Amino acid sequence: MKNSKRREPTQLSRAKTNYGEVVLDEERGQYWHLNPTASLVASTVSAGGSVDEAVEAIVSRYDVSADQAREDVHKVIRQLRENHLL
Repeated sequence: MKNSKRREPTQLSRAKTNYGEVVLDEERGQYWHLNPTASLVASTVSAGGSVDEAVEAIVSRYDVSADQAREDVHKVIRQLRENHLL
């Protein structure tokens, strides 16, 4: 298992857009565009929400099954962590 250091929230700047969200890692000078679904997952989890809460948010907003939403939420969380965005 990787030893990953959690980033302080102040190192990341977030801006909502019409197409999701842009996240800037000020320390590394890198930015990412999150689509609306990834933005919803990131917002939910970074605010202390659980996977179940992120799944519920996705299911209530989009026409997707809970099983598919759960799979997508886990994938998004993994990608966000790999890029040090969570």
